[in-house]
Amino acid sequence: MAQQRPGSHAPASIARSSRLLFRWGLLTVRWRWPLLIAPILIALISIPLATQVMDRVSTGGWIPTDSDSSIVDSTLKDDFGRRTTTHYILFRDPSGLLSATDPRFRREVERLVRPLRSDPDVTSLSTWGTTGNDHLDRRLISDDGKMSIAIVKLNQDIHAAASDLDRLETVLESDLLDARVGGWPATTAALQDLTRADLARAEWITVPLSLVLLFFVFGGLLSASLPILIALASLIPTFAVISILSRYIETSVFAINVVTMIGIAVGVDYALILISRYREEARHHPLDEALAITMATAGRAAIVSGLAVAIGLAGLTAFGVPAAISTGLAGATVVFLSMILSLTLLPALIAILGDRIIGPARSFRLPRSRSFPWASLRARRLRDGLATYPAIVLLVSTVMLLALAAPVLGMDASAPTMTILPISTDARQMHDTVESAFSSSSLSPITVIVEPKRGRMTSSRNLDELRTFTETVVTMDGVHGVTSVWTFLPEGPGSGLVSGGLLIEPRLRDAVAPYLTDRAAVVEIGVNGDLRDAASERIVGDLRANASRLTEGRFRLLVGGDTAANRDLIDHVRNRAPVALGLVIVVTWIVLFAQFRSILLPIKAILLNMLSLAASFGALVWIFQEGHGHQWLRFEPTGYTVVIVPIVMFCFMFGLSMDYEVIMLSRIREAWLGSGDNRTAIATGLRASAGIVTSAALVMLVVFLAFGTSNLQIIKAIGIGLALAVLIDATLIRLIVLPAAMRLMGRWNWWSPALPKLIRTASGSPTPGPIEHQESP
Repeated sequence: MAQQRPGSHAPASIARSSRLLFRWGLLTVRWRWPLLIAPILIALISIPLATQVMDRVSTGGWIPTDSDSSIVDSTLKDDFGRRTTTHYILFRDPSGLLSATDPRFRREVERLVRPLRSDPDVTSLSTWGTTGNDHLDRRLISDDGKMSIAIVKLNQDIHAAASDLDRLETVLESDLLDARVGGWPATTAALQDLTRADLARAEWITVPLSLVLLFFVFGGLLSASLPILIALASLIPTFAVISILSRYIETSVFAINVVTMIGIAVGVDYALILISRYREEARHHPLDEALAITMATAGRAAIVSGLAVAIGLAGLTAFGVPAAISTGLAGATVVFLSMILSLTLLPALIAILGDRIIGPARSFRLPRSRSFPWASLRARRLRDGLATYPAIVLLVSTVMLLALAAPVLGMDASAPTMTILPISTDARQMHDTVESAFSSSSLSPITVIVEPKRGRMTSSRNLDELRTFTETVVTMDGVHGVTSVWTFLPEGPGSGLVSGGLLIEPRLRDAVAPYLTDRAAVVEIGVNGDLRDAASERIVGDLRANASRLTEGRFRLLVGGDTAANRDLIDHVRNRAPVALGLVIVVTWIVLFAQFRSILLPIKAILLNMLSLAASFGALVWIFQEGHGHQWLRFEPTGYTVVIVPIVMFCFMFGLSMDYEVIMLSRIREAWLGSGDNRTAIATGLRASAGIVTSAALVMLVVFLAFGTSNLQIIKAIGIGLALAVLIDATLIRLIVLPAAMRLMGRWNWWSPALPKLIRTASGSPTPGPIEHQESP
């Protein structure tokens, strides 16, 4: 092992602001064993919480917290006692011979549900012919009379109901009828099962392929395994954090996939950058000094990138939607932990392993001309051509990117519907069957809270006006039925059922309680189709815009339900997007300005990032919304883009692109300070950084494409979308558009107004001098 020199001083080429990191690099050699043991202990402590994470996440979280639909949801729980979880059980005769009204069919249904009626967790159970109400019975039988539904309400939460699903399906086994369970518990269970399967498959693809790729990059198995170890080590504590987070905020199940995807990608990326730089420096310096220089250079780049990515993902919290907030916080956590482990655990491992990280040159490494095309003669000629005609290159590249971005103009954003589930799942089949075969039923009605402007809701006058309102609503196009207190009070208030605002008929109290209180009433409007149904959207719009006319000014209306929540979500994201995205852009500019002391370089970087992301979004819309290539990619076109996909991509990629930007511009700036020639600096900087950028991008592509095999369309879209973004960013943008733009800008690349000495010092620019070593592994 190389001789250690703990008293080494930072070379003159290390910027003042990086000397603290240089000293930290020296300390990691001295503290290598504590720095190794501490993450292991943290991981062991985190395991109990991490293993609970899948049972804590939710399929919901898409309702903006301050929207009408959110108020309706909380009012139903707090004022109307609707805290139950609901199973919908679909019964049908597989042979098609028995109708749902056949005595044999009905007896078998009752036999199957009998154990549920005595279950202490079941608060109510309704089957066709047992409700005592013709209107409710009609909702429980299909249009052709061949199928019926049982509605089972539970006093369990959705996670407990989902975990009991296997037991319920065992109870419902029958030789005569086919029984399928739907509803949110079944959807939750399906998403949990698919998520577990996706994670296992992605890990089986990602880890071996990344290991093979890194093996060829580094020429050794030991060096190749360290980035994988750092990536995986960041996930266990992150899952523990998500488990804790889920106790305070509704945490989306999709956050698990996103966190795993991002955690593996950035963990490998940061470790790759640091190990590459260490191997380079270790050829010229003792171990401690090589590690210290690595921390002061590549470590600084990892900090800049990590903070930019973490802040970018934290920008998701500005959207005010629980699913985005939980994904943003979880994503920021895994990026931050990956960065910390790269600066602590990784140097500790390097200090312990020493020269074994460097390893001898191996004959099986790919030739440089094949590994990194920019080093080949053909690529050198191409690079010289780009430098000779930068304006033409920039124009052609921009036109190509704008052409790729064109489909984004037709993006139709939406909350996810049941179509994100594979059609093979019972929950999806149940949903599709009810929507197509039960015109009198709806799994996602429009829910309206009706509040009187005067008097109690239970007064005879207000109940009469409520009936008038429901009679008006039922005539609206697309409405197939209305359920309200009047569904249970057919005789009217004059019959004596209501007296002094109180129900005096005991048998009706339990039925009416979910629809009537002194302060408000609930009206459920049955509609066909999912939350994106055009008729449903029109009805929601009419109810909100024309509440005074529809109620003759006597009531205030709060409109909720899935369709209203989707409308609120899209409006909310549209209104919050300028703030959230503006925050990410401003942070990006500040980070790059602090790093390079340039006004124009950060602006150029932001414009290129936006161009790259626009092209990625366009490809995403063309593939997933319009359905091109769906047979090859194995998904069902939905006709819309899940709203969280582009905002996660934007916040993540805007920060991640700073990784490549800092690596490349740092090398270009070093060459500029050493030579003063812009063209030479660009060519030299590209040669020094293209290898590491290419390697990092290839690892990212492996990770993201592995998650692109997901059976959940939202995860498939994020994986393939991020892979496209990385591909465009690391090739067309960084290796063609960036040098062409910098060639045109000339000395203006490095222009900045006079700055106070403190800011100049904090920028961390290196002392002028030539590049001594290459950045390639």
